[in-house]
Amino acid sequence: MANEYDAIISPGTREAPVAYCPRRTVLDKLLVDAAAEAGAEVREGFAGILAAARARD
Repeated sequence: MANEYDAIISPGTREAPVAYCPRRTVLDKLLVDAAAEAGAEVREGFAGILAAARARD
């Protein structure tokens, strides 16, 4: 039985016959949490397009 943490298994290429892809909801949360922990300002619920990003030291 699949759950939210399962990877999706898809046919790959001749060199790599199986491709794995994490569910976007899981991957996105991991990336957002890591960015916030690294000091990024996170605005959840924003449905627009990111036009610019600025890095600070």
